[in-house]
Amino acid sequence: MLIAWTTVASRNDAKKLAESTIIAGLAVCVQVEGPITSVYR
Repeated sequence: MLIAWTTVASRNDAKKLAESTIIAGLAVCVQVEGPITSVYR
C-alpha cells in the first residue's frame, strides 16, 4: 500500500484531481480533506 499527500489551490482542483486519479486507475480511494470527502473506484 502506498499513501501520498499533495496540496492544490482549491477544493475544486482537489476534487478534479481525485476523480481523474480514480478514473486513470492510479488509486482506488482518494480523500479530500476539510471536510473529508472520499472518492472510490
